[in-house]
Amino acid sequence: KVFREGVISLYGVFTCLDTSTSAASQIMASPSKERRPAARQTAPSAKDAASAVKPATLPRVSYRAMSFYYSWYGNPRVDGKYIHWNHKVLVAGGKSFPGGGDIGADFYPQLGAYSSNDPATIRAHMRMHREAGIGVMVLSWWGRDDFVRTSLDFSSGGSKTDFNMRKIMDIATEYGIKVAFHVEPYEGRSAQSIADDAKYIQLEYGEHPALFRHVDRNDADSRGRPVLFFYDSYKLGESEWAKVFDRNGAFSVRGKPWDVVAIGHIVNAGDAAAIRRAGLDGFYTYFATDGFTYGSSTGNWNTFHEEAVRHGLLFIPSVGPGYADMRIRPFNRANQRSREGGAYYRRMMQAAISSRADYITITSFNEWHEGTQIEPAVRKRVEQTATGGVFQYQDYGDKDPSYYLQLTRELLRGWVPEDFNL
Repeated sequence: KVFREGVISLYGVFTCLDTSTSAASQIMASPSKERRPAARQTAPSAKDAASAVKPATLPRVSYRAMSFYYSWYGNPRVDGKYIHWNHKVLVAGGKSFPGGGDIGADFYPQLGAYSSNDPATIRAHMRMHREAGIGVMVLSWWGRDDFVRTSLDFSSGGSKTDFNMRKIMDIATEYGIKVAFHVEPYEGRSAQSIADDAKYIQLEYGEHPALFRHVDRNDADSRGRPVLFFYDSYKLGESEWAKVFDRNGAFSVRGKPWDVVAIGHIVNAGDAAAIRRAGLDGFYTYFATDGFTYGSSTGNWNTFHEEAVRHGLLFIPSVGPGYADMRIRPFNRANQRSREGGAYYRRMMQAAISSRADYITITSFNEWHEGTQIEPAVRKRVEQTATGGVFQYQDYGDKDPSYYLQLTRELLRGWVPEDFNL
């Protein structure tokens, strides 16, 4: 992601570069004053989905559970170089990690420094989503390929997150997993570009069976509308958002075939109200650090839910297993959150469940730079190229590498047992 101003600069994702052989080879009508119906599965039943794939028996999933997923990783074998794994240390004069065994992350993936373009890696990730009970992947999306800027990388070449979208969606269909869009603050994001994005997504992916849709009683299309999450929505003024999501806006998508369910990002205290006035359909919190922002502070979530109910909006809290980004942000110690052997994750999930959320998002499946991943991690020591000395990656302690997948399933099953019981 791009560098964030002010307080957000301490937390945001930063691009870096990725390599190693692949271990995997082995988002309207104006909001109704009535309360929107609880989110319900718009995908095939888990039983039907599982029977459609070649892998023998797959666990059931909930389509109310979503993970933030990053498809920006690359390695030399598949992509010709490391992408994102070679993240830069974000201090003056900071060096970039080389990638491979020495990556810009505090944890090390069980699959190694993989490529997001490798079908074997994508299939492994789909199986992990099934294991965790997560039915929807919210993919980080930096715009159409002609919108992607080379500034996504700290050196040359950008991570074109639209480039492999169809490949990911095709494989997601095999596994009964649905896909939503996490629209990032790409260079030049504006009211007009957002309206164009909504149209593009509908035209390019609208008929794809993996596209996740939220069904509202007011929708003209009985299938519902695609869901788009807008990260750092506060960076664009309320009047600009209204141009897109108010029915009378200059670039309004409301009532058009490319209308979407637009979810804004709550960071500050007034963001929920601004999102509502601009005509969006709901709000989410993203950050995995409880207390980092007003939005990510779990003590505010019941209030957010009440506001959503009053105005017929969706409230979607984001929970995470912890936060660790000291390798790339050595200045950010105040925002680190220990996993506490899973206890931190349990508390955040319980706060989300108690808020009576419509959906729950998980930050994240694989944002390795910020250490919020639930993807399996392994114990590893490495000679540090960027900073010198030996570095011992964090791991999941005495837990299995897949512990956070298993814990996610346990917590989701406690929330929506009807989605998991035959």
